[in-house]
Amino acid sequence: MSNENYCIKASSLVKKVTVESGQFAGTEAIFKEKDGEKRCILLIKILNQQTELRINNSDIKASC
Repeated sequence: MSNENYCIKASSLVKKVTVESGQFAGTEAIFKEKDGEKRCILLIKILNQQTELRINNSDIKASC
């Protein structure tokens, strides 16, 4: 699957994703929406609050 399809797949089928690289690597997140062609907006829980995270599609994968 190409990197550009991560958000498309997440928006239609899978809501949970895992961040694979960067400072949030290993963190599970909830897909919120696409942010252009190469980025997504995710929701992550920090200090018991959901926070938006904008991240490159190539840095996430769908959680099974």
